[in-house]
Amino acid sequence: LSAGVRSARASAVRCLKAMVVGGDGARTLALACSLQEEPGAALEAEWERCVKNLIDSEKPCLLLLRTDEHENIDGSRWLLVAWLPQSASEAERALYMRSRSLLADLVPQPYFLRELLASDKRGLSWSAACAAMAQTVGALRARSGEEDIVGEQVLRLQRQTCSGGHIEGPVTQSQSLAAFLGRLVKREDSCLRLVLSTQRAMGASSGFAPGEGGATGSQRAPPLLEAKVVESRTPRELAKAGLPSGACFFALCSRNPESSRDDLIFVHWCPDRVVGKDSSTRSFEDTRYAVLKGMVLQIVLAAFPHRPRVLQVDAREPEDITAGTNRAVEAADGTAPGIPAGAVGASEDRRPTKGYTDWPADWPEASTAVAMPASLALPRRPVPHWRGGSKAHSISGFSAPSVSSFPMSRTKATRAIGGFKI
Repeated sequence: LSAGVRSARASAVRCLKAMVVGGDGARTLALACSLQEEPGAALEAEWERCVKNLIDSEKPCLLLLRTDEHENIDGSRWLLVAWLPQSASEAERALYMRSRSLLADLVPQPYFLRELLASDKRGLSWSAACAAMAQTVGALRARSGEEDIVGEQVLRLQRQTCSGGHIEGPVTQSQSLAAFLGRLVKREDSCLRLVLSTQRAMGASSGFAPGEGGATGSQRAPPLLEAKVVESRTPRELAKAGLPSGACFFALCSRNPESSRDDLIFVHWCPDRVVGKDSSTRSFEDTRYAVLKGMVLQIVLAAFPHRPRVLQVDAREPEDITAGTNRAVEAADGTAPGIPAGAVGASEDRRPTKGYTDWPADWPEASTAVAMPASLALPRRPVPHWRGGSKAHSISGFSAPSVSSFPMSRTKATRAIGGFKI
């Protein structure tokens, strides 16, 4: 199978069919058959011919179709087709799904590899194949489809969080959470610490193995969101307060003096070091807080009758809270460096945006030191004398020694003694 993939273009092979052979002890992904290409035939006709001759409606298989025509690409272009009919058993379908990566590793150029999953005849149509060949992802993403789905979900959550859309997530609100959020809205409390409780939701052991705590991984209760009051009125006071050693959220409500409105500073606190916890527990908690960040923010915003301006800050060190808040304010006001002119409204009058400067070509060198004084002065590097420079930097205070001052060689000295030659 590996040799057939490498020599497919040289041997004019259009499609290769791979099947899993062997028993439970040792299974092998082997080459079942191959189909030669027809010179001058269109790719659509080649696709229909391969589907008709190589696909069995009852048995799953893997096809590797060469989709290049005249491209000068080493290794050609490929389309990996996973045929998984509904009539096949679940074990066989799972086996061929896991075997896709083995076949994808044989392609010399995995960047040009595309993938098509089909379970019925409609999935083997030419339009489905064209849609699969037009996609912009390669074999690396195709072999990690689950991770791509999770990544797309996280990106969708971030877009919904920024746009203010409704987010649904596995979070249970505690009975006292509504009261704490009401006090935050009324400015009776300035800052709240939001914690996802693990003791009540997932058992005291917080293990990862299924069955611990009397429930499987799919039957575990969602985390419980609880709130605690923090005596901090500004981000600077929050940074100087005693921050916890584990991940959490902070919701700080402050008044903007320029616009006379409330700003909600939402801080995702994730410290670098977690005292007394192993790496697996720390990774589990950090991941959970990162995934549920959008859901927790929507729960906090739902308590406000009028949506405030949200300033999101991600902090690992105490000084990151103050610095991140300043960057968020500049980005919201449009005063951050790099924002083009016309992108913001009223903030342009307070601080003009930076643009291009027309530096005059006849600017004298003496004026540069006056306009931009520098306290660091580096000595000018001397020019070697063989390039027209002076010798004063290399020879000074003494003259070059004469040839007579050097002692004669041993050969010349022996010849000068009595005229004898040695």
